[in-house]
Amino acid sequence: MYKKIIATIIVYFFISNLYSQIFIPADPFYLFEQEKNSFTIDNNNSKIFLIRPFLNHTDKTLNGTWSVGFRTELFLNDNAPNLENTSDRWIGKGISFYQGVHLAYTNKFLSLSLEPFYFSNQNKDYSEPWQSYFDSKYDEYKFDTDQPWREEKFSKLNDNRPHGDEPYSKTGIREAQIYLHYNGLGVGYSNANMWWGSGYHSSLNMTNNTTGFPHLMIGTIQEQRIKDFGINFRYIFADSLKYNAAGPFYTAITSSITYYSNPIITLGFSRSYLTGGKRTSEIITRKEAMLIPFEPIYLEDKQTDPDDPLSSADIWDQTLVGYLTMTFPNVGLVVFVEYGRNDHAWDKEDFIRQPDHTGASVIGLRKYGFFNNPHLVGGIEYANLIKTKYWNDRQSADWYDRWNFDYWGYDGRHWGAHSGPDSDDFYVYFGYMSDKLTVIPSFNYERHGVIDNKIPEREYEYNSPEYPWLHIWANRTFWPEVKLEYRIDVRYKYKGFIFNFYYEREKIHNDQFREWADPAFEERKSNVFWLGVERRFDKDEMVKLYNQYIKKN
Repeated sequence: MYKKIIATIIVYFFISNLYSQIFIPADPFYLFEQEKNSFTIDNNNSKIFLIRPFLNHTDKTLNGTWSVGFRTELFLNDNAPNLENTSDRWIGKGISFYQGVHLAYTNKFLSLSLEPFYFSNQNKDYSEPWQSYFDSKYDEYKFDTDQPWREEKFSKLNDNRPHGDEPYSKTGIREAQIYLHYNGLGVGYSNANMWWGSGYHSSLNMTNNTTGFPHLMIGTIQEQRIKDFGINFRYIFADSLKYNAAGPFYTAITSSITYYSNPIITLGFSRSYLTGGKRTSEIITRKEAMLIPFEPIYLEDKQTDPDDPLSSADIWDQTLVGYLTMTFPNVGLVVFVEYGRNDHAWDKEDFIRQPDHTGASVIGLRKYGFFNNPHLVGGIEYANLIKTKYWNDRQSADWYDRWNFDYWGYDGRHWGAHSGPDSDDFYVYFGYMSDKLTVIPSFNYERHGVIDNKIPEREYEYNSPEYPWLHIWANRTFWPEVKLEYRIDVRYKYKGFIFNFYYEREKIHNDQFREWADPAFEERKSNVFWLGVERRFDKDEMVKLYNQYIKKN
């Protein structure tokens, strides 16, 4: 008997999978493979990845189908915290270890998943170059190198250290979701990460850059097809975000409509609100917070006192984002644009006059099969959250720059675009992807504080040959923090196992906007290695293994 138990454990932990094909997750780690495999001659089988996660297929029987699995990962980081879009995995300095077991089930009326996991990180001390400089040069300046300081506006970037100065570990259940539905239309509760947008590297309203938060969902978990059209709609409500210092309500609606032609055209939008919380004196009830995404678009329509335009204003944080994606399955091309505003326009004319006031965008494309080679893949993506050109004439706040909502932070990081407020982010990649081997090098150029980085005043000679890139404004020097990343992502499939190796070399110039003190410490460098292994198995394959290795013995 004990041999059967041991054999069952071996099969469960070493011949199973973390990622279940029952659900397509938010994690972009899997996007290339899933998207490439979705391109078919018959558009009826094509999939759109604008809103994730979603139910990959529905089992029409009451017994249903299920899958189980595991993924094990090891991270080595020699400097400041690093990596984006990693959900519960916060990669501080030192060694990190992740182990997760994923379970998923679906039948005619019920679909669910859950992933018990354990994560640990050594969270070693490190100091920024400018801190070490002051410590060595000036006795009167002594910084706490255990907690590198960032101005609050930039305190939710991924190189922040939100988990203290002790080794960090976390155990729990992530990617938990349970839905009662009929053919993918229903209601449920989830803490799974979400992603809204066609980008691989970034999106404005929702990404998996940090831990997923518990929320109510009403709508579609699977696209509803009506002839040549596909429809998605979701309503999201989270009651008092646990790992946000302000503890606000989060309410959102997101939707898309797809016309399956050649090309496939998808239009979508999302509208989200942060309301209430501990850092505001203005009161909003839970019912009001739940209904707020359905309020009027323009401030003019919210005005309660006809003689007082200010009666239309409130302190709640709205973001409104539109999406356009064109997919060409026959040539393996995806082209997309995402544009959003984080305030209300007064009326239609105001929107037409200044459509880019408080605007932000993501544009890009992905191509599978370059030069008629089915194994070559590449793409380019640019996210622009820079303070817009009206910032000096018309009051506006940067994206995610809301102290009363903890800067759109959850568990220490932004759940929107990881580059944060007043930033831009350029990403390009080109590589090889076959059924067995994937090798994709990439380059990332990211800037923080492009317009407003609050560097102390210091006079410079105009057109100084020593600093020709500087921008001078009223005796105050502005230039952003710049992050350069060189990456390579390698994956190999062997007898059902998927092995991955990832390396990233990061360089930070003008680290935390402190180059003004001395260019000697302008640069911070770090290296991250990521090793992982996973195995994917569904119900039928598990039954075969059971019959082959256990039942007959």
